[in-house]
Amino acid sequence: MATPTIFITKAEHFSDKIFPLRLELLAIYEAIKYIRHMLEARHFTVYTDHKPISFAFHARKSNCLPRQYMHLDYIAQFTTDIRHVSGKDNVVADTLSRVEALESPIDLEALAKSQASDPELENLIK
Repeated sequence: MATPTIFITKAEHFSDKIFPLRLELLAIYEAIKYIRHMLEARHFTVYTDHKPISFAFHARKSNCLPRQYMHLDYIAQFTTDIRHVSGKDNVVADTLSRVEALESPIDLEALAKSQASDPELENLIK
């Protein structure tokens, strides 16, 4: 397996949660658009854990929504080599997609006491 070039994350819209194919296609489109300068005139392969995407270039145009067709057209300018990798074999990407923000409660009273006794902060305020 090749070394990943970049990992990109973006918030999902409600409609994208309903249509995973659209979401995966958009993710590939956005990633290629984001690092286009690194990809031009190079051969590369897109690996995805979403199997239907690997068949997207073989689908009929009539089966695609206009936006999906536009994304496929843009991706095809760079590569049509999209391969399926099962989630269990794509450990790093699978792990990154499941990372949740760690919530650490902030004790505002302790913060206020620390700020009140901080000589450096006291000098800045004066």
